[in-house]
Order: sequence, then C-alpha cells, then structure tokens
Amino acid sequence: MFAGVYQFGPRWTWKAVRPPKKKTVSPLYDTLRMKALLRKNPDMSLKAIEGFTHEVLINQVSDDEVEQERRIYQQSLGSKNRGRR
Repeated sequence: MFAGVYQFGPRWTWKAVRPPKKKTVSPLYDTLRMKALLRKNPDMSLKAIEGFTHEVLINQVSDDEVEQERRIYQQSLGSKNRGRR
C-alpha cells in the first residue's frame, strides 16, 4: 500500500518543500514490477520503497516476473467480474 501511494499518489507541499513533478516510475509495467519486487522481498524498508525508480525496477525484476504479475492481475479481474453476475 505504501509503495502505491508513495509512487502514484497525490503530490502536495510539505513543510514548504514542493515535491518533484516528475514521477519516478511509469504507471502500468512499473506497478507490476513493483508488486513483483515486493512479493520477492516483503520485508523491504520504506526507505528502499521510496528509492524505487524505473531503472531500479528494471534491474531487479525480470520480464518473466512482470508477465507473471500481469497474469495474476488479469485473473483477479476475471474473478471479480464473475462475482457480479
């Protein structure tokens, strides 16, 4: 939860410091990479999560792991849609 909010959540000034406008990750595949990395290392520190960049995620999560996360996500969407009938 922290990772999602920190990387993709709203930005506002805190203690007179404006956050950077540029997001550190790109939404779709970096979200899947972030989920895969957290799944591999669930005890990751908040400081490490704050340091996620596109390059960090690319270097630490393989394309196969991203594809696996994408399948998990698609399956969860399917099961939610089946429950609505």
